[in-house]
Amino acid sequence: MSKTDCHASAALHMRRMSLVLLLLLLLPFVSVGVLGDVSTYYQYTAVQQVDTRKFLRAFIAVNPLLENLSSDNFCDWPYVDCTLNGVDFYLDETSAAGVLPDVPAGVRGRNIILTSINIRYAEQNLIGTLPASWGVLSQVRFLSLYRNALTGTLPPEWSGMRGVSWMMLNDNHFRGTVPTSWGSLPFVTWVNLNGNMLTGSVPASWSRATRLRIVEMEGNALSGTLPAEWSSMDDLRAINMRHNNLTGTLPSAWASAPMLNTVSLIKNRFCGCVPTSWVARGSAYRVDVDEALTAANCSTANACR
Repeated sequence: MSKTDCHASAALHMRRMSLVLLLLLLLPFVSVGVLGDVSTYYQYTAVQQVDTRKFLRAFIAVNPLLENLSSDNFCDWPYVDCTLNGVDFYLDETSAAGVLPDVPAGVRGRNIILTSINIRYAEQNLIGTLPASWGVLSQVRFLSLYRNALTGTLPPEWSGMRGVSWMMLNDNHFRGTVPTSWGSLPFVTWVNLNGNMLTGSVPASWSRATRLRIVEMEGNALSGTLPAEWSSMDDLRAINMRHNNLTGTLPSAWASAPMLNTVSLIKNRFCGCVPTSWVARGSAYRVDVDEALTAANCSTANACR
């Protein structure tokens, strides 16, 4: 082989090596960019893929603005985000009315791997009721349906959402009572029911929700007395029940709830005075109540009849 041929062969070898190195450098980016969602999709079992897809397509059937995508891989859909932990589903539509679908017949809730459902329609165009069948959605962690035009009652069956942590149902048009069964939710930490038309009493059974930290029920028509049983809730930090029709005395036992530091109760019809046990907690215990409960003559002027 001539010297010229040797140089040409060496140059070709160097170009090939450079190309190989370039491909090796680009390979991680190519695999993430092209195969990321696909590989995540195939981390789910076959039954999880099928049942999750059926549930997501149920939304398409009852919401005219959603594009009926032909792909079986729901991780490719624009309102779905797939992770190794599950599926996040987010809808934020601008017009036309939509409703929440039932879980399709034959679909098992434990195979629906939605961990987050966040639906908010502009101009409050999400209408209809909360499907009782959603109680089988045991994988859901975060449920946000606030500021819509949903009606009906809060389904007791939703106590079956055993994994739920946040329930944002505020600013809708729900009626009826607060389900006592929701007190059995083992992982719930925040429930927001503000701005609805709920009636009845505050359930004492919620004291069983041992991880509950924030309870918001402002702006409803709740009545009756506050449950002393809530004093046993070790993680409870904040209670907001302003603007209701609650009556009776403030439960002195609440002062023994170790983490409770914010209680907002103005615009109700309580009698008597702020309990001395609450006052003894000092400035770390933020209490927002009507002036009649803190007046110097509260024991007489605001006496319980």
